[in-house]
Amino acid sequence: MNTESQVHTWKHIIKQIKNNNGNVLIRARNHGHTLTLLRYEGLNYESFSSIRWRLFKPLDIAKQLIYGIKIKFSLKLKVVIGFGIDAAVIAKVCDTASVVFTDTEPIGVQNTLLRWFCTIIMTPSCFKNNLGNKQIKVPSYKELAYLHPDLFTPDSSLLMQLGIQDKTKYIIMRFNAFNAVHDINKKGFSLEEKVHLIHELAPLTRIFISSEIPLSDAIKQYELTAEVDRIHHILFHAALLITDAGTMATEAAVLGTPALLYLPDYHKFGNFNELEGRYGLVHCFDDSEQLLFKALELINFDNLLLDYSTNRSILLKEKVNMNQIFSKLIVNRDYFNEL
Repeated sequence: MNTESQVHTWKHIIKQIKNNNGNVLIRARNHGHTLTLLRYEGLNYESFSSIRWRLFKPLDIAKQLIYGIKIKFSLKLKVVIGFGIDAAVIAKVCDTASVVFTDTEPIGVQNTLLRWFCTIIMTPSCFKNNLGNKQIKVPSYKELAYLHPDLFTPDSSLLMQLGIQDKTKYIIMRFNAFNAVHDINKKGFSLEEKVHLIHELAPLTRIFISSEIPLSDAIKQYELTAEVDRIHHILFHAALLITDAGTMATEAAVLGTPALLYLPDYHKFGNFNELEGRYGLVHCFDDSEQLLFKALELINFDNLLLDYSTNRSILLKEKVNMNQIFSKLIVNRDYFNEL
């Protein structure tokens, strides 16, 4: 596990395996709040650190290779699950099966390596690239492994802790650190753009910022102070999300909260194209001024969340609880029996 969202994605299937008397070894990167979330979930783990400089992050594969060699003869692995080439490399070294999920098209080198190393590559059905006969397209998003209504019940009591009265509008802003492999050569909002957005929107509504990087003094007063495992409850009740982080944009969408995503190459991503074009739950921008204009438009709608809730209902009718697929592939191993 490399990120907080990956903890959320796998936590239910891990608990299902454990409830069936299975053993799970969790290898987790010491990054952000990843380890904190694992502790909140009561899940034991082995931690590791990755290379800090983005351009050298591909060298992390060598560290996973060494780890795979280390555990090959000490553990009897049945399957390795994960989100990238690291999981696939460990599985290959240990001569075992691997199930890797990806929803990121613009990482051509990593996706090519996945075709060589993986047993199964899971992608959303809207994924644009053909990854060969190992690819399984599923009618879901990874975020529905933890935010599907069967798994997530929003808690409104947190709003009082934040000083938010009932029916008070507020905006969540989420800023990405852009330090993952797939973030190389990518950037989000500049500090000037963040300050400008807040300056224009703060007189109209309350603002809370969740950030993967330390906030400057100019905007630190808006920092969200809630526990990290509470963010989805707060996001559910928000009037709007403004973000340069794709995962949280999708999280907002499946919760029915309108999301404004600043991502210059958004057209390369099948999930954002679908969430915007088919469901109207995410609005994508490559220009921060256009995003601001849309935010000013939406924040003044009285029935804003009602409209997006309807769109969410349509999405949930067409998408499935991701854990049903994980259970079939990983716990019941139906697909492996056919290989």
